[in-house]
Amino acid sequence: MEDSGAMLATSRLFPIGAATMTPAMRSAHRYAHSLYACVKPWLQAPILEVGVGFGTYTGFLLQHGPVVACDLDQTCLEQVHRKFPGAALSTVRVDLNDPASIRGLLRHQVRSIFTSNVLEHIADDVAALGALRGSVGPATKLAIIVPAHPRLYGYLDKQAGHFRRYTRRSLADALDCSGWQVERSFYINALGGLGWWLNHRFLPQRPLDSATVNAQLAIYDRVMVPLAQRTDLLFRRFFGLSVVAIASPRDPAARV
Repeated sequence: MEDSGAMLATSRLFPIGAATMTPAMRSAHRYAHSLYACVKPWLQAPILEVGVGFGTYTGFLLQHGPVVACDLDQTCLEQVHRKFPGAALSTVRVDLNDPASIRGLLRHQVRSIFTSNVLEHIADDVAALGALRGSVGPATKLAIIVPAHPRLYGYLDKQAGHFRRYTRRSLADALDCSGWQVERSFYINALGGLGWWLNHRFLPQRPLDSATVNAQLAIYDRVMVPLAQRTDLLFRRFFGLSVVAIASPRDPAARV
């Protein structure tokens, strides 16, 4: 098993911030809203947004009240401030590979945490989740979205700096080991999962920022997202491009 220093060094070899994202995500509003809608009922302000990126979800979260946005990439934090001038928004630079950095969030006293497509970038995901658990109160809700199904792992995952993809079980195990209790979990975006598989199976490899990859995402956002939302009820227990979990801090005394 790797020690924490080795894992931290390994993580530094991977891209961070905007380099991990397809540029078309800036305008993939239907797709972003569909992910946010899956967790909206469990969000209460102040909300901690872990991994702000382009600020794709920040506008949705601000509808609930104050947001504390954190990211490792200072440029992303500066951009999101410019994107939402005058909003009840504060930004904090946090390194999820450094538990001490995460525990500094305790002072913000958030009531919920939202994070989408972030945990897969962290070498020691259990340590990061444990540090998040230690930075919140007992009533805080965690809404987390991560890429699903290890068999879908492909070259775009590697380019984006993903260490892994998850199943409902593997995500639940990581949360359980880090002091969280899963209340529910489900897969979403089965059509996107099928498209991801077809793209990696039959089409030539392309850079994450290529015109083709960005065009595919733009078309999916415009045409396929509404259909995907209708079909997800059929597949939410078995398959999807992403897996969603809602969790709460587990009482330390409840685990032997």
